[in-house]
Amino acid sequence: MRDTMSGNYTTGISGLDVLLGELEPGSVMILTGPPKVGKSVLAMEFMYRGLQNQTPCLFIAAEYGYSDLQRNAMTFNWFLQSFSDDLHVIDLPTRLAGGRPRIQVT
Repeated sequence: MRDTMSGNYTTGISGLDVLLGELEPGSVMILTGPPKVGKSVLAMEFMYRGLQNQTPCLFIAAEYGYSDLQRNAMTFNWFLQSFSDDLHVIDLPTRLAGGRPRIQVT
């Protein structure tokens, strides 16, 4: 989310914003860690908070498909269907792309 005073961004995740502070436009953040520590959940929450703020989001699903993304998000009561205009998904496992998968990528 963009701060109108500074022009910098926040993640929209309060605990993470306290740790990181504001992010400068054009900055890159790399999230790494061993399996099962919550990297995917953090990425989903970041995406969901952006969508709530009417920010278009691109999610590249590398390990599981679009339907799994929706199902995983719903476990946190994050309903992605209502953001279909702003959510763009590249679904690598099924080779589909779009907010609602319907175009095959070759």
